[in-house]
Amino acid sequence: MVIRRTLFLAFFIAWTVRLDWGWLHSTQSGGAAWVQVFFLVTALATTLASLACGLPWQNVLAVAAIFGLAGAAGESLWEILTRGLISAVSNGGSRLAAAQETAWKRALQWVIIVINARGMARLAFRRWRGLRFFGLWVIVTAALLSSALIVAWNAMDNPPPQAVALGTVALHAGGAVLVSLGLLVAATPWLINKKPVPTPLEFQPFFLWALFVVLSWGCLPFRQNWPQLYVLTLLSLPALIPALGSRHWAADPY
Repeated sequence: MVIRRTLFLAFFIAWTVRLDWGWLHSTQSGGAAWVQVFFLVTALATTLASLACGLPWQNVLAVAAIFGLAGAAGESLWEILTRGLISAVSNGGSRLAAAQETAWKRALQWVIIVINARGMARLAFRRWRGLRFFGLWVIVTAALLSSALIVAWNAMDNPPPQAVALGTVALHAGGAVLVSLGLLVAATPWLINKKPVPTPLEFQPFFLWALFVVLSWGCLPFRQNWPQLYVLTLLSLPALIPALGSRHWAADPY
């Protein structure tokens, strides 16, 4: 518990630094290298520590490897396949931000985002966990949430000018949904604890996701990334509200 709190505190400090950088340097690409590394590494550490509360560490590392490697590869493949469409809908404007990111950064983003999106989806649908299609709802919702944040984070790291056509954003989000669905389905065997025990309700994905959304809200308007902000808001708020209400079922194990 002490280690988890320490990791979350380190992430919160990194989040604050990243938010301040986004405000003070809104016309620059992303942030200083150390700011990005500090933010992503601490977010990854606290995310994996949270997931390890309900899964063995070998499962956690396997899930991280699947999400990171396959997610980054899938996003790159989608960008290559849709490059012509992107040029058409952008009228020769900005390419997807994902095309300008390094492989390690893409991988870390996919691990952080998909794991927390799944945690958010489980919280949002917790009251209906006894229904037949609970797992399917969680997967689809997590994929939608993941796509919204992938698009938003890529926009924050894209060099100015930041104006991107709505068609480009929709195309990028659609690809992220497909990749996320594939990742969640592929990792399902490792996301199931073979020896489940009653555990307290894990609320950290809610707090992390809320901070991720606030970070995006704090940075995207300064960079004129309104389409990405609209997509993130439209998909995140309907999940954050029921996830917050899941505290009423905190005494029940997953």
